[in-house]
Amino acid sequence: MPLLAVHAVDCTTGSSPDGAEHGAPTSDEVLTIKEVATRLELAEETVDATVQASKLPAFKIPGQWRIERGELSRWLHAQPRANRNTDGGHDGQQ
Repeated sequence: MPLLAVHAVDCTTGSSPDGAEHGAPTSDEVLTIKEVATRLELAEETVDATVQASKLPAFKIPGQWRIERGELSRWLHAQPRANRNTDGGHDGQQ
């Protein structure tokens, strides 16, 4: 069973409690329901319900859901997109 490595990073400064600086977030960055809700401009309840319904990949750390940033990105890209054509869904070809 793989081990989960969790690193505490202050989101406002990018540094960890030991003072080490960290660069750009990596794809294995772990997000909370609140952070995901903020990024997607959704209510926390909506994100929580999506996780609870197993529609968004997440894992639980005693009592709290977490979502890996890379998983969130893959999930977002896999979501169906609304047809943005204004001609009733036709791409102009016959």
